[in-house]
Amino acid sequence: MFGLQPELQLLLRPMGFTDRDEEFVLDVKADDETSSRVVENWHSHGREIVLQAAGLKPVPWAEALRSFMSAVDGSGIWWFLVGSAALAVRGLDVAPGDIDIATDADGIGALAKVLREHLLSPVLDTRGWLICERVGRAFMHARIEIVGNVRPAADDPQPRPFGPEAASRIELVAWEGFEVPVAPLDLQLVDELSRGRRYHAAQILRAMEASAPIG
Repeated sequence: MFGLQPELQLLLRPMGFTDRDEEFVLDVKADDETSSRVVENWHSHGREIVLQAAGLKPVPWAEALRSFMSAVDGSGIWWFLVGSAALAVRGLDVAPGDIDIATDADGIGALAKVLREHLLSPVLDTRGWLICERVGRAFMHARIEIVGNVRPAADDPQPRPFGPEAASRIELVAWEGFEVPVAPLDLQLVDELSRGRRYHAAQILRAMEASAPIG
């Protein structure tokens, strides 16, 4: 698939592909127009997506975020940026592997319409997944992963940077002429520590210390 060796194709599993008859298959349950667009986008960008996920090609996260921001500018859609990209726009020395977006139930449907030319999957119901009710995925120079209507359980046993508490404390960061809504740093710090990502945590601590009021 995509002219890649089998071990790299394994990276497609978290992106919705399943094993079938010794091949990886993506079932697309959507209207004909959306299904055709999704299939076309995978044919066009599948190899690039896998190579980025494998760390064999750099992830142009800034170009991806710039494209996303331009697409949603003026749309009125509620969303905020999470993950490493939310740290990178603050100037922290991190290397995002994709663009992670959190939104609400209405927002994910609206984003799917705005990003319809770039979809890698239709918006899907998670069928009771603990974290959120709906998910979506697109590709604009890099993967854009979207979670919609994050459940309160996501903040149990501690608040997460994409959960309801984070959504209630969104911060705005100036980046390349845009005002980017991002998750609060303290919640990102806890999340990075829980993942054992000490370098990211150290970067966040330095940023928090630099912004702390004196006296």
